[in-house]
Amino acid sequence: MKTAVNSLGRTVPLEVPGVGAFAPYVSPFDRISSLAGLYTKPRTIRAAMPCRDKRAASLRAAIEKSGLTDGMTISFHHHLRNGDAVIPMVLAELEAMGFKNLTFAPSSIPDSHDCVADYIKSGLIGRLYTSGVRGKLGKLLSSGEVDIPVIIRSHGGRARAVEEGSIKIDVAFLAAPACDCLGNINGTEGPSACGSLGYAITDAKNAAHVIAVTDNLRPNTPSRRESPSRNTSSTR
Repeated sequence: MKTAVNSLGRTVPLEVPGVGAFAPYVSPFDRISSLAGLYTKPRTIRAAMPCRDKRAASLRAAIEKSGLTDGMTISFHHHLRNGDAVIPMVLAELEAMGFKNLTFAPSSIPDSHDCVADYIKSGLIGRLYTSGVRGKLGKLLSSGEVDIPVIIRSHGGRARAVEEGSIKIDVAFLAAPACDCLGNINGTEGPSACGSLGYAITDAKNAAHVIAVTDNLRPNTPSRRESPSRNTSSTR
């Protein structure tokens, strides 16, 4: 195995099987300067017809429309914390659809998502990128019962990895406290309002495809106060 010495004088591997190549840490800005301004990866931009209704008939229909295939990377944000039902719902649907070996890359995994451990065992999830693991999942990974690549980053480190392309998100599933038919979302309205959706911004900007999942479909303007609508998925 090839190795190098980082800024602390520690010998580190230059490649991790199942994960890929790495560069030893030198300084906060060393990699930016070495890439001469080409630090961020090119972003996928797709044009859409003006005022097109992007709603899908169901979560499954939204997933089929996204083009997701085995081995791709899916992401989620964690603003709803232990109240988030989106991750279990999406993973259950992906399992039912027969997907395998997906890279699971949420911004964090709360205590309420013990189901992730079961989906690793079933083969739905074959790689894990996140900012921390807890509960049943943490015990599973610590036990040595499963052998999958796991990378733990800080919240800022994850955002940096997404922007530079170290994490390439194929489909981002974003829990949307409020969403309109064009896929515009905010976190300040509706029964699941949680505040600013800061962690979701990086995913929304850099994912090849975004699916917004909401229980509050509405004109997405703070001045309007319509009653919540039924569960709906919106794609772009």
